[in-house]
Amino acid sequence: PNKEFIALNYWVRVNDLEDQVVFLGIDWNLCYSSKELSGTKGNYIVFVEQKIVFERIFVFDLGPRKTSKAVMRGTYDTPSEFE
Repeated sequence: PNKEFIALNYWVRVNDLEDQVVFLGIDWNLCYSSKELSGTKGNYIVFVEQKIVFERIFVFDLGPRKTSKAVMRGTYDTPSEFE
């Protein structure tokens, strides 16, 4: 096996993502620096629940460990922002 990549079979608790924002979907995930992604804040995990007609987006803030519904600003043609 490749010694540079070893799959771990357990969860690791993370308390701080620093400036990173993680996006989790049903069959995809992304991680970006909030400094490089306009309209986002670091230390957030964004859950995107895709439905047939619309998407529900929830944001988990690792600081206070709270989940909130995302407030989208803009349209599909303009940048969005999470509050």
